[in-house]
This record gives sequence, structure tokens and C-alpha cells, in this order.
Amino acid sequence: MVWFTVEIIQSRVFLQIASVILAVVLITATSRQLGYWQNTRTLFEHASQVTPNNYMAITMLGSLLARNINTMRRWRIIGRPCIISPLFPKPIFLWGLRWMNRETG
Repeated sequence: MVWFTVEIIQSRVFLQIASVILAVVLITATSRQLGYWQNTRTLFEHASQVTPNNYMAITMLGSLLARNINTMRRWRIIGRPCIISPLFPKPIFLWGLRWMNRETG
């Protein structure tokens, strides 16, 4: 039985079949992921949903949405990475910029 398995693995037909199966699996996975790569916003929205404590994705999403959403929601998005990772400087910097500008609305 062991020798038969070794012969199958060493045969070119097995390698060709395994290569085709692997290619189909990778193409399927790629086509599923393409929907999340429509633009930067959809990519970071998906990343922040899949990994809720991903402070980098949330920071980037907050930066992208900063001009397009109301003030309170903007502060919540930008402030969340400060809570998750207090030593990560970018959300603190964005928080400071928003505080200096004190946008209304």
C-alpha cells in the first residue's frame, strides 16, 4: 500500500491533476476576494469587519471617510484605534487634527 501511494505521488498524472485542482481553488478564492478590492474604502471596510480590532484598517477607514460623514461618527471611527492600540501614532495625530479644526456638523 505504501509503495503504491509513493508511485501515485511520483507520477506526472497525479501532479497534473493536483495542479489543476489547486488552480481551480485559487481562482475561486481570488474571485471571491475581488469584490472587496473594488476600491480602498470597500477593502478597509471589509478588513475592519473581519478583524474588529484591526486598528490599522479602522484608522485608514476613518481617514478615507473623514470628509464624507458627520462629525460624531467621524470622532467615533478615528477614536476607536486610539483605544485598541494607544501607542499607534496615526489615529492620535488624526484625532489632534480634528480637534484643532473643530469642524461643526
